[in-house]
Amino acid sequence: MAEVVPDSDDQVYQHFMTESPWSARALLDQIAYDVDTAFGDSEDIFLVVDESAFAKKGRKSVGVARQWNGGLGKVDNCQVGVFTALDAAMRQL
Repeated sequence: MAEVVPDSDDQVYQHFMTESPWSARALLDQIAYDVDTAFGDSEDIFLVVDESAFAKKGRKSVGVARQWNGGLGKVDNCQVGVFTALDAAMRQL
């Protein structure tokens, strides 16, 4: 958002992400509704949500901090991303 909104303020965005009261449940419900609307009411389709950590050194990447990195099996400087994928179950005939 900061890159495309004219005269944006990084501190305002940081406050929005960390301090604003918002409902994670409402967001998850909206995502589930949108996916169901787009792909139909099928028990064969599911949304996978997973996080992954990337080891980072230096100060040029956003969100780098000492935090748990499952790939390294320890707390270290890394950047964590949350990814989603839409998948379909394979049924045996």
